[in-house]
Amino acid sequence: MNVAPIQFGIVASFISILFALAGRKRTQWVLMGSAAAVILSGFSLLAYVAINSLDSDPMLPIATLCFFVVAGGLALAQTKLAAHGSTVLGSTGLLLMGIAAVSGINLLAVKGAGLDWNRLHQVGFQTAAAFLVLGIAISVTGWSMTQPGVREPIWLPIGSTLLIVAVRLAMWHAYWAENHTLAWHWLSNVTLLGGVSSGVLFGVVVHLALKAHVQRETLRRVNRKLEEETAERKLAQEAAQEANRAKSEFLANMSHEIRTPMNGVLGMLDLALDTPLDTEQRDYIETAKESADGLLSLINDILDLSKIEAGKLALETVNFSLRESLAHMLKAPAVRARQKGLHFDWQVDSQVADLLAGDPTRLRQVILNLVGNAIKFTSSGEVSVSVQAEPQADQPALLRFTVRDTGLGIPPEKQKAIFSAFTQAESSTTRNFGGTGLGLTISRRLVEMLGGRIWLESQPGRGSAFHFTARFGIAREAAGITTSRHVLPIRTRLDRSFSV
Repeated sequence: MNVAPIQFGIVASFISILFALAGRKRTQWVLMGSAAAVILSGFSLLAYVAINSLDSDPMLPIATLCFFVVAGGLALAQTKLAAHGSTVLGSTGLLLMGIAAVSGINLLAVKGAGLDWNRLHQVGFQTAAAFLVLGIAISVTGWSMTQPGVREPIWLPIGSTLLIVAVRLAMWHAYWAENHTLAWHWLSNVTLLGGVSSGVLFGVVVHLALKAHVQRETLRRVNRKLEEETAERKLAQEAAQEANRAKSEFLANMSHEIRTPMNGVLGMLDLALDTPLDTEQRDYIETAKESADGLLSLINDILDLSKIEAGKLALETVNFSLRESLAHMLKAPAVRARQKGLHFDWQVDSQVADLLAGDPTRLRQVILNLVGNAIKFTSSGEVSVSVQAEPQADQPALLRFTVRDTGLGIPPEKQKAIFSAFTQAESSTTRNFGGTGLGLTISRRLVEMLGGRIWLESQPGRGSAFHFTARFGIAREAAGITTSRHVLPIRTRLDRSFSV
């Protein structure tokens, strides 16, 4: 019998399928290759039926079925199911592998004798092997179209389970289906159950492996995105810091340029007040001087804040007498407190060293701001300043300064915000008392530069207590520094405020 034309048709069908598979991104190639494979395999089957009996070689109808399956899968992957092309191709490949594996095992089976490995040279077995390889290729193609790092290709664990079960059933049939001995009946059932269970177990393992892979890929992608966002934020932060430094330098330079002529204006107003003036002229000039003083104070605050933000404000370290410095710096506030009828005093704990090493200028700026605020916002009662040593085991000295008043007090919800720039306890504060709200911001930054912190205790209507700490060195006896204590004889009243 000459079956070469039939075998040629099978080979041509394989080539057509490979052509369609290679051009899977081109719909025309896929449809042409799939149609050619179906037509050629169909003609081969008809020719074989006309010449021979199907019982002599059952692989030919199975081959035709396989070609129909492959052609159908490739064609469906080009339709509206293209979005699910990986699932279609993967399922097609696994189905083809199952058919080929079962067919190959059946071709090797000899009735009642298990598998006959001497039949490997048969054309039918070689055709089944070719379909098995083709199924693997189609499954790999489907896998390459998936996004395993985004979602799990569910067709893979399900298809793997069905494939393993089909192969184990075929093996069971080859070994035990023809043996009807009762002694082997229970063993046959156990083998069948083990085959099905192994297939299910294999599918579960594949599912868990894919799930772990998806989680790893998701975590890796999230980490990569976080790294990119972190890098972008770092660049944005650096750009913002650079812009902030440029702004602060500009404000510092402009404030300096404005302060110079303002000093000239104040000097001329002082000279004008020393000349003979009538009552109306003196009133005008005094009003102008008061406004100029307020403007200069605002300029000084902006200049200090700009220098701090620009990192250009440096602390100096000199030896000074704490009590003598307090006596000098509190003279003017004491006079203002007395003019308002406030009780004012200050004291330094006896445990506090008098000779210190640090920056008395910045310490004076913080204390005067707190005391000035207290006087401004206290209408009756008292203001006091106290200094105590904070308990500590190391050097240098850490001192706590406290400014108390019996003024307006600050609501709890406003207490954190008052240390922010341009913030005051109430919106009416600026209208009633003036100020920009920069004083406490500058004080907080200066306290931080002095190695301490600032906080407050306040009750609305009962006054406030502002505390801040500052770190100083212990100075040795030096020329020009005395240890005498200065007690301010003025007893007045004063209240704390929360803005400059």
